[in-house]
Amino acid sequence: MNDIGKRIRMVRKSFKMSQSELGDVLGVSFQQIQKYEKGKDRLSCDYLIKISKFFGLPASYFLFGFGWESVEATVKINQIRNIIKKGDETDNVIKSIKKILC
Repeated sequence: MNDIGKRIRMVRKSFKMSQSELGDVLGVSFQQIQKYEKGKDRLSCDYLIKISKFFGLPASYFLFGFGWESVEATVKINQIRNIIKKGDETDNVIKSIKKILC
């Protein structure tokens, strides 16, 4: 597994996303995502940009590992969005958000 593939896999998993779901976003099969993550196929610049935009992360993170703080912040924001979408009672939302942030 190459470093870019490792980072794609780590981000995908932190977003609780399957290879099939990421494949749907890119318009490729889950097998192709599997090849990218294992380093068996090279990722084109176009797909790298699509992945970066989709996850809201800089391409430099996937290329060089810079900006892990962005990954952590993006994951936390995504978790908070999901909690808010559920439409739970306000107290439950606040408790859930505190768990994520603290």
